[in-house]
Amino acid sequence: MAQILLVEDDTVMAEGIRDVLELGGHAVSIASDGVEGLMALAQTPRDLIISDVKMPRMDGFRFYQAVRANPAWVFIPFIFLTARGQHEDVYFGMRMGADGYLVKPYDNDALVAIVESKLARARAISEATANEMETLKRSVARVLGHKLRTPLTWIQGYAELLLSSADSLTPEELQMSLQSIKAGSDRLARSSLSAGAALMRIGRVMRLATRMGTASRVTRLPTQEEHKPNAR
Repeated sequence: MAQILLVEDDTVMAEGIRDVLELGGHAVSIASDGVEGLMALAQTPRDLIISDVKMPRMDGFRFYQAVRANPAWVFIPFIFLTARGQHEDVYFGMRMGADGYLVKPYDNDALVAIVESKLARARAISEATANEMETLKRSVARVLGHKLRTPLTWIQGYAELLLSSADSLTPEELQMSLQSIKAGSDRLARSSLSAGAALMRIGRVMRLATRMGTASRVTRLPTQEEHKPNAR
């Protein structure tokens, strides 16, 4: 069962869409405009968003931009609802990066098909991302484990030599053992710093990837001259 947010100011239309999707086993909550939609998202995570274009206070395009500006919501599938004949709205939404469009009056089968396809795609992306991150973590752990294990083994070996043979070692051998332990200790310290730096770099890359994903899907809103909304 998916958690779906429906943003639609037409009560009859919203209830009809909700009924169809709930019959499919999904949980649907309704917001009357973009402002309420943002408040709903802040309270409860959603798996998919369906939004009308023409709404009071905050229309669908500005709502979309606000959603995509939040890194936590970047990858939520977003479907626009638009009235038949409003081709410029469809083209503009596609340029913004919307995941899909549904034309009103909608067909129940088309509604279910587009929702299920976007949810399936989102699940596939989530699983692929999780697998990639797990592979990355294992790779980092293996490399860092080797970098930390080698100097530690060196230190342990010479320490055991000193404990077992301290009385029989010459001053030169004792000095060499102590120098080797010191060298291993220094190498271990450097490896620890390197491990910390590597983890920090991974974190920076992940944050950068999130910001890049957001930037690639959000476009500048048009001026009134560039895009004039049609009447409902």
